[in-house]
Amino acid sequence: MSWFYPSILGSYSVILCLQTTINRSIRFSYHRMVGTVIGIIVVVLFEPYLRVNGWTLGGLIIIGCFMAKWLKRAETAIHQVALTVLLVFVLGHKSGGYPIDRFRDTLIGAITAVIIQMIIHPPNYLKQALKISEEYSNTLASTFTNTAQWVENGVDNTKEKEIQNKLKNLQQELELCKFVLKDENESLQ
Repeated sequence: MSWFYPSILGSYSVILCLQTTINRSIRFSYHRMVGTVIGIIVVVLFEPYLRVNGWTLGGLIIIGCFMAKWLKRAETAIHQVALTVLLVFVLGHKSGGYPIDRFRDTLIGAITAVIIQMIIHPPNYLKQALKISEEYSNTLASTFTNTAQWVENGVDNTKEKEIQNKLKNLQQELELCKFVLKDENESLQ
């Protein structure tokens, strides 16, 4: 019955797979699973012929990462390959069933994270996006008004630095606004 109880690594997988939006959680979970499977395959294929030491571990990580890169997997998957090779190769020598445990824990963690995001606590950035968009539009209107008054009053050099600082702040606010709107767009999908 030990297969029923997820290990600490399953909980770790839940924490890793919880991302800011459901789409990101699903993508991260997918890449985590793909990387784990590639890592397990590499170790299972080569483990019987190798001893655990730094050179063989490094070689397996290189082989696994090369395979993931060759299969055009995302960077997240490549990181998971390296982590899986490390854990499965080292712990697999001590416990023969660890590759299956690793796969099971990762799968349970990924599914749990997605369920938490979808059902228990779905992210909603609508209020934040509305607030930041409203603040940005107010700041933009105020800056345009101040700039128009400055030009209308004869472009006084003493106020030039103040206008430049407001424009820099406006640009930073725009970047933040784009970031929040991107999160909102993803959370609505």
